[in-house]
Amino acid sequence: MALLQTWARERNAALKCAGANPVVRTLLDLTNLDSVLQVHPSLDSALESFHEEQICADC
Repeated sequence: MALLQTWARERNAALKCAGANPVVRTLLDLTNLDSVLQVHPSLDSALESFHEEQICADC
């Protein structure tokens, strides 16, 4: 996943994790991938974050 995040950044894209179950969330925490990936509790939250980033980019 870290390689995919690097690939996305090199292409000016964003990789977000949405709706991870507790086991996956724990793995993200233990491997510190939650500090590399944007982790959102739901798909709606992840999609909203794209909108918020666009608004900030227009500032």
